[in-house]
Amino acid sequence: MKSISGVFVALTLVVQGLALRVMAREGAPPSLKHFYEIAAARAPGCYPRWLSHEQAFWTIVGVADDAKESIFCEDGTIEHHKRGFTLMPLLFTDGTLVTRNQADVSQSLADNCLPIPSVHWRYAFLGMDITMLASGPVGDSATYIRYTIHNRGRRNASGKLFLLLRPFQLYPPWQGEGEGENEAEGKGLGGLTHIRSIRRTPQGLDISDQYHIALLSTPDGFGTAHGKPALTPSCRDTLIDELQSGTLPVGQDIADPDEFASAVVAYDFSLAPGDRRDVFVAMPLYGKQSMGEAGQSDGALAVSFESMQKASASFWTAQLDRIRVEIPEPGMVDALKASVAYSFVTKDGPWLQPGCWCYDKSWIRDGGVAAVALMRFGFFDEARAFLDAYTTNQFETGEIPCVIDNKAANPFWEGISEYDSQGEYVYAILQYYRFTHDRAFLEGKLTNVVQSLQFAEQLRDKRTGPDYQNDPDKKLLYGLISKSYANHNYYDNLWTLKAWKDGRAMACILGRNELAEWMDGQYSALKHSVKTSMMGVIERHGIDYIPEYPEGTHFWAASIGAGVARCGEKDAMPPAALQRTFDKYHAQLREWLMPGAVYRFTPEEMPIVETFLYMDRKDQAVELLRFMLAHRKPVGWNQWPEVVNSDERAPTIFGDMPHTWVSAQYVLALMSLLLYEDGDALVLGHGIPAEWVRAADGVSIADVPTHFGRVSYRMAAIDDDVRVTLSGTAVPPKGFIVKSPLPAPIRHVLVNGTPWSDFSDKEVRVNALPVSMVIAY
Repeated sequence: MKSISGVFVALTLVVQGLALRVMAREGAPPSLKHFYEIAAARAPGCYPRWLSHEQAFWTIVGVADDAKESIFCEDGTIEHHKRGFTLMPLLFTDGTLVTRNQADVSQSLADNCLPIPSVHWRYAFLGMDITMLASGPVGDSATYIRYTIHNRGRRNASGKLFLLLRPFQLYPPWQGEGEGENEAEGKGLGGLTHIRSIRRTPQGLDISDQYHIALLSTPDGFGTAHGKPALTPSCRDTLIDELQSGTLPVGQDIADPDEFASAVVAYDFSLAPGDRRDVFVAMPLYGKQSMGEAGQSDGALAVSFESMQKASASFWTAQLDRIRVEIPEPGMVDALKASVAYSFVTKDGPWLQPGCWCYDKSWIRDGGVAAVALMRFGFFDEARAFLDAYTTNQFETGEIPCVIDNKAANPFWEGISEYDSQGEYVYAILQYYRFTHDRAFLEGKLTNVVQSLQFAEQLRDKRTGPDYQNDPDKKLLYGLISKSYANHNYYDNLWTLKAWKDGRAMACILGRNELAEWMDGQYSALKHSVKTSMMGVIERHGIDYIPEYPEGTHFWAASIGAGVARCGEKDAMPPAALQRTFDKYHAQLREWLMPGAVYRFTPEEMPIVETFLYMDRKDQAVELLRFMLAHRKPVGWNQWPEVVNSDERAPTIFGDMPHTWVSAQYVLALMSLLLYEDGDALVLGHGIPAEWVRAADGVSIADVPTHFGRVSYRMAAIDDDVRVTLSGTAVPPKGFIVKSPLPAPIRHVLVNGTPWSDFSDKEVRVNALPVSMVIAY
């Protein structure tokens, strides 16, 4: 490339099919970001994907409840801390620098569900497995990495493992939310970061006199390089040029005035067929602790790492085995368990959070649902701690803040209001009571609930004046609560209906009849306004579905689905339009399932699984859940981002990975197929597809908490019958409803060996456990 001249020059590089357009100023090299975009076009596997304008996926690694974690990219790169530097692995063998682009790369979790992730490279006859885990007490934890190089071939193999320490984040620049440490391109932005200095110590590396990497395995080579001196008119990243020839940069301890230093650590390997070499690295998140002194033998380090891994696996297994779910699609169960585990990794103390990088804060929307999902696994203390903490931040007005940033001086992040918060708070409070029957808890929260409902009443009162009665442009808003920061007004109103309904239930439980009467009146008035508004919008715009908000025709079925799945407000919406809304969504889903389909959706739509189920559209519920499961990113890590594109490498704002609000929604969606409460009845097996019970072992759950106690069952088809065994402590006042998993009508039922008459063609009702049932068709 010739020297850049002119006022501005457009450079178009085409490398391996990638066209990259870069603008540079007169007589000067391009900016740091543009320089590395040019470098990434030459050797894309040596840089984070965002420099090639591609999306990458990662997972979180940390101990339960801690406030600090690391993230682990699908290619094995690690970002030490939020908005911090990265450590990227490369292999050099037979004169070739092997990157993720040359290797076959896959991902997995320990036991397919524990938050101990691994990345696997396969290149020719070499393999590299990278496993990452977290250990240590909250507030003094570290992440640990084992790199295992193994010779899978029939001849000797030799080469080097390079670990590149670079001032790049995994977090891409198109992700603009969140706070960070050590940013280079603006507060909260992804992209580049700072490394002021790198110093080699007997224990490892000191970075910017603030962070540490413990090189537990003694390196065979080490070198550093400044960042900006490489910005020459030839636009070469000399560090990568050297690595491509198998050599290291010559620098040692370095202080970079431009705060853009890099380093490479090298480990040699020479392996006979079947041999392996392990390399161990520790990344303290606080201070300089590690699992042992540097310089130990590989064998001693392996023993220490395996001991930590075993302890971590035992901890997580104990947490996730509180209930048992066995179905013939094991990937669904793996994702169920992983979703619960990730909720603990993203949780900071009592604060349930949807993520640790972008969404490192606590939302009542996300946290309330996560609390309910955890209670389905029996984690009642964790749910209560979250609700207690959130309650302390209620405003004097009664408003429940939509988000709390417990790490900020002002915890009420940016002062935004989203008025679904009232309903989500009251819902979570009542759910805790229904699972635990802790009357003292309910009494202690009643004042807060009443204050939140008084705030909701004021929001509605703002839209009941004469102008909303008489102005044609405002009539459709009459009696609805005020529009909030996020314009999903029907969603807010449906959740407010839930608040009034659940508040009334609390008042009745506590014998507060005067409050129940007030709440019932407010519920009825708002319900009338919601239904009237929806019918008016449908008529005005000539549509046959329910839009997201009354000011237009925007279609977003997830907001309406939450009204059915979470709020139980199917009756508050025009029935024909409600059916058509989910006909329209299902038609969209079928388009997404077509080969070559182009789409963009959010897995936050997961509650529509339950919506389909509660509208008695079981096949569509299962179809949607399988579609969601197919779009885990990556599949081996059993997690979802907030946004999914059909072109998975297309850059997009995707929230966090894993996005644990989505994870919690998945827990509730899958568990709803197996059981759910319908008022004072417990419904079992409504979402079980026929092929599950026809599989060899059928379907079983064990010790699952419900509002009425714990329940276990097994359901399996034998010949033309379905046999069901039920046990547990659950005593629902209106009994158990066992839904038939087969499409044929029920003809005959035996319960505990005796002919039974309380059944229809689709379900069987029983009142007490234990039960042994035979359903004949």
